[in-house]
Parts: sequence; structure tokens; C-alpha cells
Amino acid sequence: MSLRDEYEEVGRAASEALTTIIECLTNLAGELGIPLTQPVTGRVKTWNSIETKLKRLTQLKIASLKELDDLVAARAVFLFPSDVAAFGSALTEKFEIQSRRLSVERHDIDQFGYASDHFIMSVPRAFRVEVQVRTLAQHVWAEASHCLYYKSENMVPRELQRSIHRASAVLEVVDFELERLRKERDEYLKRHKWFPGFDDDDEGLSMMGVQIVLHEMLPKDHFVENDHYFGLMTELLHLDFKTLGQLRELIRDNLDFALQEEKDFMAIKLNDPKVDQRTKDRLRETGQYCSHVALVRTMLIHKFGKQYRVFDPSKWKKS
Repeated sequence: MSLRDEYEEVGRAASEALTTIIECLTNLAGELGIPLTQPVTGRVKTWNSIETKLKRLTQLKIASLKELDDLVAARAVFLFPSDVAAFGSALTEKFEIQSRRLSVERHDIDQFGYASDHFIMSVPRAFRVEVQVRTLAQHVWAEASHCLYYKSENMVPRELQRSIHRASAVLEVVDFELERLRKERDEYLKRHKWFPGFDDDDEGLSMMGVQIVLHEMLPKDHFVENDHYFGLMTELLHLDFKTLGQLRELIRDNLDFALQEEKDFMAIKLNDPKVDQRTKDRLRETGQYCSHVALVRTMLIHKFGKQYRVFDPSKWKKS
């Protein structure tokens, strides 16, 4: 069977494998409590792309499309380098990884571009899957270089190489500074956990104030690193919450309801045949489904009903 004939035969199976991989990667990010900057994406390589690759890489000799590392590919994009590292470690633990190429292992100081981490996964009785894990800054670089058609250093005119390296370096600095800022914020929160202003019910809403109140009043086992505090803050402001005292009152009045709702929802999930076994095992192991922010959102739904739904960002219409 020719490779072209094989492609026609395995195309549907590859698409099904891609759907499964995207779901698994999305669930893994959720289990880790690491927010994606955008939904996990993926693609099945087109035959034209495969044919072009085989002509370009004459040393690549394959007897089957299943030997290609990137017939199926998926991408997960995160905000912080530490999130990329954590996700990559979990990926290695949970799946069969044949090879990996990490950006931190690229030691050449004049290395072209700002690369993401690449993992080649082996899917039982199916295909090799390339998973790209990158920061948003790395994604910006990849998209820009794709647009400019600069795939490798030898494709860049010499007089433009300096500008290309400078742009790449700026994006690397963005990642470094975001990571540093995150660490400084975490250290600040630890030092000022009981900062007097946050004990005052008349204190106005702030990101750190909301985080501290949630940490103070909600079950510790529901804490998730990098929870969606910004989205919650936006919703609270739209619902005319002005002080930390109002947030504390909401939690005091509605926490029992939110925890019972979570318990009921978990029971539904555990009995739903559409929910994958890994998710069910995690629910049984942890005994919790909601993060701090999710619990507060449940309280807002209980208190405000349809009024909250109007201000739920996922329900907002695009202007």
C-alpha cells in the first residue's frame, strides 16, 4: 500500500485520535489547576504537507505514516514558564513519551528563535502525536515567524538576522519578567496574609484582597494555584460588590449551599458514562470538584440567579 493510500485509510482514525488527545490535554490542565491562555488546539497533517516534507527531507525514509512524529499534533499554551514546566512534567508522568525537546536545553546563545517544548507521545495502536507546550510569548514568536516565513536561520537574510534575534530576545524577557512578577506577588501575599487592611470589612475590593478572603474563609483543599481571580473580580464589580465585607457576607450566607451543590454535581459526574475514568478517579481521590473561585461563582448563581447570568463573561455577547 502506498503512503497516499494509507493516508486515505487512516485519516478518520487520526482525526478521532486528535479529538481524544485534545480532551486529555484539556483535562490534564484542569487537574493541575493551570489555566490555559486559549483552548488546546490541534491538527492532522494534510497529505500535501506530508508529501512536501518527504521531498524536503530526503533522509526521512518511512514505510508507514505511523512512523511520522507529527501526523497528529496538539498545542497547549500557558501564561507562565513555570506552568509550561509543570504541565510538561505531568505529561511525562501520565503518558508514554518517546522523546522530548525542551527549550531550556537549547544551550546555543545565538540559537535562532524562541522555541517551545516538544513532546512525542505514543498512542496505543495508533499514531505518534507531537504535543507542543509553550508560553504565550513563545506562541507569539511562533506565529510571527510563521507569518514571516522564517522557519530556520538560513532562511533569514543576513541583514535582518539582528532584528530577528532582538525580537526573540524581547519575548524571552517578557516570560522572565512575568515569572518574576508572579513570584514577587506570591511572596507579597505570604508576607501580608494578615495585613490589617484586609481584615477591614470596609476595605475596597482588590485582587489580593479577594484572594486573601477566599483563602481565609473557604476550605483549604479547594485551593487551586492560578485560580481565575481576575474573572471573579470582574463579575463582583458588575454585581456592585464594593467592599471585602460584602464578599465575606456572601460566603458566610452561601458556603453550605455551594458545598452541597458541589457534592450533588460530583455524584452526577461519577454516574455519567460520558465522563472519562481518569476524571472519575480524581474526583473520588480528592473529594472535591470546585476551586475557590468556582465555589464563589456557585454562591453568586444562588444569590443573584438570572441577574448573575447576565454578567457571566461566558454569556456576554460580543459587541
